[in-house]
Amino acid sequence: MSSLPTNPRDADAAIMGSRFTSLGDAPFYRGSVNTHGDGDTALIFTSDGQLELLRSCTVVWCTSVYVWCTFRVGPSLFCQLFTVFVQHTDHSLQ
Repeated sequence: MSSLPTNPRDADAAIMGSRFTSLGDAPFYRGSVNTHGDGDTALIFTSDGQLELLRSCTVVWCTSVYVWCTFRVGPSLFCQLFTVFVQHTDHSLQ
């Protein structure tokens, strides 16, 4: 396993060399993005199934999409965890 990064811009390379790139045989880590053009970095983790559910979300069977932001629960390099929840019939999928 690669060493932990010392700054957010190095996190992408560290994750690419780790077990967190996939979930089973499918991709899970999707990459990093700069958030404000000022060096802030966000990392994207999602499964193929989660992306498909979000893509196909319609008012027929997907009643709501929720977002939740928490601060100071992620690794010390990052100050916020942003989560998207999709309500599917009677269940909420994260």
